[in-house]
Amino acid sequence: MEELGHEVVVADPNYAAMSATRSRRVKTDKRDARTLAEACKLGAYRPAHRASDESRHQRAQLAVREALVRTRTRYMALVSARGRREGLRVADGGAEAFVARVAALALPGRLRAEVAPLLSLMLHLNAQIAFLDGVLGCLARQDAQVARLCTMPQVGPVTACAFASAVDDPTRFSGPHQVEAYLGLVPRERSRGEKQRKGPITKAGNERVRWLLVQVALSLLWGKNPQTAHLREWAERIAARRGKKTVPLQRRARAARRIPRRRPRGRKGQRSARPRGQHSRQRRGMKARHLVRLTRLHRPRYGAIFVRKESGAPCSVLPSKFPSR
Repeated sequence: MEELGHEVVVADPNYAAMSATRSRRVKTDKRDARTLAEACKLGAYRPAHRASDESRHQRAQLAVREALVRTRTRYMALVSARGRREGLRVADGGAEAFVARVAALALPGRLRAEVAPLLSLMLHLNAQIAFLDGVLGCLARQDAQVARLCTMPQVGPVTACAFASAVDDPTRFSGPHQVEAYLGLVPRERSRGEKQRKGPITKAGNERVRWLLVQVALSLLWGKNPQTAHLREWAERIAARRGKKTVPLQRRARAARRIPRRRPRGRKGQRSARPRGQHSRQRRGMKARHLVRLTRLHRPRYGAIFVRKESGAPCSVLPSKFPSR
């Protein structure tokens, strides 16, 4: 359309003001066209970024490589599981040499026939993955931006290409914090008034780039490269101050409220009796006419017994005729 002389604007569908005049109960193409026309007339739209052709091509290559790697991983897990069933264990090592390690085992004839199709497919998968890695490596040497990203510790061509294709044009961001928010690496926030509530990260944006960056961070923490010692010290200071797995206080309090409180146990391992008082009597005297509970009682001899019990009514337990499973 641009070659014909038209101006093409890709609008952000998450912009609420663009669809303010549309009823979401009924959705048709005619209503959507009218809504877009009104938004264009009023200027109530927010243009979205259009990735370049080169970035879209890199994303397609990365998606194909990810699908191949995940397929190979599933095949490796299946072959290892079949071997463990026969008491055989595949030695640890790289994924490229997995077929050779399996061939070195003394597999029974039936098991070898079962896993032979998977092993033959893994040879083709290794060749295709190696080809894509070579293509990304050539791109990393030719593209100045990708080559600059590869100079960072523990960052390879795959991570650099994924990050560069996701960001596409760095000039559209005013700073690194906007890049963090674009990739979904900032905490969620539901604050109002003087209360500040933050949760886990938003996980917005490209998922592949996010878990690749997590792998880079873990490699930096677990590695022993002296050039990255200052980064590990910085991470250790944060862990000492906020904990290795930082959890917001609001989520901790919510989890604590959901954990059932148990009564303290006596000297012989038996739970002590509930203290008698006005609060306990009120609990026992609560009326719940419409509340019906289905209680599952476990007995080591008689197995599981399901007893229909109404709150406040006595219940008698009958032995089951079936043995426990």
